[in-house]
Amino acid sequence: MNTSIQSQGFQLTEAIEASAKEHVGQHLHRMDADITSVDVFLSDVNGPRGGDDKRVVMRATIRGLTP
Repeated sequence: MNTSIQSQGFQLTEAIEASAKEHVGQHLHRMDADITSVDVFLSDVNGPRGGDDKRVVMRATIRGLTP
């Protein structure tokens, strides 16, 4: 399974990327043979105003189906 991580509104560090990939792998490992790729989009909803305002959107491509 290929996992792609992208961020918007904040710097994507190696630690954040590694954590996101690990989290995806832990929860989707049972379907690893069926999932060809997972795209993870991380964004900061409020920007510089701060606070708990992060959003995660994931798109999975399953073998034989459209994303």
